[in-house]
Amino acid sequence: MSLIAELKRRNVFRVALAYLALAWLTIEAASILLPGFGVPDWAFRFVVIILALGFVPALIFSWAYEVTPEGLKREQDVVREHSRTQETGRRLDLLTIGLVVVALVVVVTDRFLVIPEALQESTNSEEPATTQAETPIAESDGSIDSIAVLPFANRSANPDDVFFVDGIHDDLLTHISEINSLKTISRTSVMQYRGSTLSVPDIAEELGVAVILEGGVQRAGDQVRINVQLIDARTDDHLWAEIYDRELTASNIFSIQSEIAQSIAGALRATLTPTDRARIDKIPTENLDALEAYFLGRQSMVTRRILDLKEAAEYLKSAIALDPGFALAYASLADTYLLLGGYGGMKMVDALPQSAAAADQALALDPELGAAHASVAKRLGIQGDVEGAKASFRRAIELSPNYAPAYQWYAQFLQNLDGQIDEALRLSKRAIELDPKSAIVLADHAEALERAGRPRDAAAFLLDSIELEPRLATGYKSLARIYAFHLGQLDQALPQYQRAAQLEPENLNSVRLSGLIFIQLGDWEQAEAQHARLREPEDLPPDFVIAMETRSGNTEAALAAARSDIESPPVFTTSLRFLRDAAIASGDFDTALKLFRDVHPELFNVDSLEVSWRNREAAVELAYLLLQMDEQEHAERLLEQSEAAIAWGRQLWTTEAYAVLQARIDALRGDTPAALSSLRKAADQGWRMHARYFLEQDPVLADLRDEPEFQRIKADIESDMAEQLARVREQNRLD
Repeated sequence: MSLIAELKRRNVFRVALAYLALAWLTIEAASILLPGFGVPDWAFRFVVIILALGFVPALIFSWAYEVTPEGLKREQDVVREHSRTQETGRRLDLLTIGLVVVALVVVVTDRFLVIPEALQESTNSEEPATTQAETPIAESDGSIDSIAVLPFANRSANPDDVFFVDGIHDDLLTHISEINSLKTISRTSVMQYRGSTLSVPDIAEELGVAVILEGGVQRAGDQVRINVQLIDARTDDHLWAEIYDRELTASNIFSIQSEIAQSIAGALRATLTPTDRARIDKIPTENLDALEAYFLGRQSMVTRRILDLKEAAEYLKSAIALDPGFALAYASLADTYLLLGGYGGMKMVDALPQSAAAADQALALDPELGAAHASVAKRLGIQGDVEGAKASFRRAIELSPNYAPAYQWYAQFLQNLDGQIDEALRLSKRAIELDPKSAIVLADHAEALERAGRPRDAAAFLLDSIELEPRLATGYKSLARIYAFHLGQLDQALPQYQRAAQLEPENLNSVRLSGLIFIQLGDWEQAEAQHARLREPEDLPPDFVIAMETRSGNTEAALAAARSDIESPPVFTTSLRFLRDAAIASGDFDTALKLFRDVHPELFNVDSLEVSWRNREAAVELAYLLLQMDEQEHAERLLEQSEAAIAWGRQLWTTEAYAVLQARIDALRGDTPAALSSLRKAADQGWRMHARYFLEQDPVLADLRDEPEFQRIKADIESDMAEQLARVREQNRLD
């Protein structure tokens, strides 16, 4: 007898069909009943997994055993003449048909009878209806002031609906965050718990919240079902649960989210002001396609990768084309342009006006949109409008106190202002409270710690950031900066820059910085290899290009790189310095002076100089030029103001940005002991980046080069660089 015939005789195929029918019925019943009893999402997944695992054992059992009048017997022990497999097969057929009929009844009842009834009720009542009444399971004691909304489960038949489910989850978070009296954890952090096996209390403890909201979304044709349940993490009790069945429209989605937010406020006895209620009740768009494009755009922004940001911009522009009145889409597009400018996806000079146009349109549509005010504030900060940026940040936080990017970006802005580092750290910590599992928020907090003179603490946060999101190039670049510019560990910085370059090959800044490191290490062959990778060097700070072209004797190429930089602000001091020295060498002091006047006109009014952290290096370079022209008074005023501008930073950063700049100020004043003391301090505390230029070529330090202490400083740095280079080459050999 063939294998197929034997499988048929033993009813293996019939058992398979009966099992699948039973599994289908069980899954349909579980998807309907479990949410109504407040059972967590993992229980439904557990049911599906158990049914899947049981399929093969059921088939094996049907092959090995047979039902007889005496009960189950091993098939090999049954006399063939006494076998009752045909009778058993007929019973299995009837069982299978019965299970299929029951399953179809369940599906039809759930999807074609219950949902329309709920919709009919909703049209006949002022209050939107659900498939079951709101279920208060326990009462809050009124002391709960924080919530996290875990990722929703996709209960649709189509796995591609995950993006839609995540979009609803993201937007619900926005609605809940409008409740000012509740701390709401941001999406980036809660997404870390998708599929987590941690208990609700454990998740709540990690996120620092008192309650957890979890749920699922089922999309079927033009219908949608959303079930949610609120859990008190302190007791693991269910505070409230509800199922929403609606026609799938954009307005219904927002209506459900508004209802959920208000129900949560009621369950937690949270204060819901009329302003809060008005924001929660807003319907940003009636266009479902625009809403889905917006969801995709927001999700693409999360990674901060350049290609993803460009994709986000296209999705958001599509959402706007579908609904020109969609304010949230404009606000997100404004953010995307700023992020593209910041991460190297486009020139900032091009990003700023496009961001401004999008943010202005968002505010024209919705003047109280906190996200749009935050975007405006970030842009104004980049443009140097200090008071305007502060006012817009404060307005953003007032309107959306749970919007983590507002605190994150405000901290970034303040950390660069004199005397504002403590406030920047406070705001950055608040961003972490709202988004504790966000790699980018941790990375930005590390930057604030870096500015506060705590590079090792900053490195610890960056390592946590990389662990959370190893694909985020920003973490590696920031960690490399700590190693290179603060700790002088260029051999440790190099692999971090190289990893960032692998993750973002289109962002050449990591290539440039790797090249600069090889220059400091004295490995010109590897520096040249990095130089060859720069396809568009005019889009980068010209320091590396100038160094490489100058070494190869190609002065014209170096001058061209500097001139290109001058033509597209912001202008880097390296370009001014190089063009200045070229003009001085040819005796053309007027051209050199005009360069500075065009780029930094604020440095030319002797009675009211404007020297800040932004232009302090340029002020010192101009002072050197003025001293060559015997403009002593103007030069001394610049040096005084530059020294004042770095006074607060001298207690913080101890690298080239401050200690070396102080040494150059002292040298221009002719105070050799003070200049050498600052250089020694810089060298001992990790000054290595750009050291080769300042020690060998900088005209400002020219009078110090014959000093024995200067020679010792130079020898110590060169010895350390040789040791670091040996370690780099050994590591490359091992790799």
